[in-house]
Amino acid sequence: MMHCQGRIQYSSLLVIGFLAQAKAFTSTTQMANKHRSSCLWNKNDGIDDYWRKFPGWSHDKASDTLTTDNTSGLLQTIEVVTAPVQEILDEYSSGWALSYADLTPDTSATTPGRIFLATNLAYLLAGLVLQFQGANELGLATDLCAAFSFQYHYQQLEVTNTVRAALLLDYVFAAFAMGLATFYLVTSVAVTSLYTMNVAVAVGLAVVSLGCLGLSWKYEYGQPYMFFHGLWHLASAGAGYAIGDLHNSVM
Repeated sequence: MMHCQGRIQYSSLLVIGFLAQAKAFTSTTQMANKHRSSCLWNKNDGIDDYWRKFPGWSHDKASDTLTTDNTSGLLQTIEVVTAPVQEILDEYSSGWALSYADLTPDTSATTPGRIFLATNLAYLLAGLVLQFQGANELGLATDLCAAFSFQYHYQQLEVTNTVRAALLLDYVFAAFAMGLATFYLVTSVAVTSLYTMNVAVAVGLAVVSLGCLGLSWKYEYGQPYMFFHGLWHLASAGAGYAIGDLHNSVM
């Protein structure tokens, strides 16, 4: 009973922390110019014409402001400390690794921006359920993905001066969660048949999620990016849960 209560308290703290972070990132804004940093900008292949068929989304008043005064001191420090790493990544990837999509005219205050940010809740929910079911490590890693993915994409929408540091942190925690999920999957398959429905669901969702991620890189601008990258969030959260559930069922 005490163990169960401890899990409930821990999960409650995670939820409160996530909501507190969301509140902190939606504080007041000040005027500043936005910029485009993605080296893949203007790769539309005509898909932007499709998005213009949905005029209802354009009724939101896009903000002309840029949040710069709500960036935490910790992120400012991380931006400075990781500057050499950022330079190395820029050099070896020709600037691609830490480039990010320009999501203007949408911001965190428009409906598409809010829906996009809300897709990170899939990670939070999947992580909490996994922890209740006993997959504590993968559950915690998934919840951390929720927090750092939300943080990055909020700053991406507002184009803060630490967005690249936030992206780097998002990479780190996403890579950790993906590596742990891969370990869970391999060890689970090792003690069961590869050809089972649970394995098929887990692998299928993983493949779909990677496909959505690839499409968000191809269409790395505006609402097409938010659509495909939001699907990446949903599908990868589902894949993480399916892998954790598979691991619990066979280990």
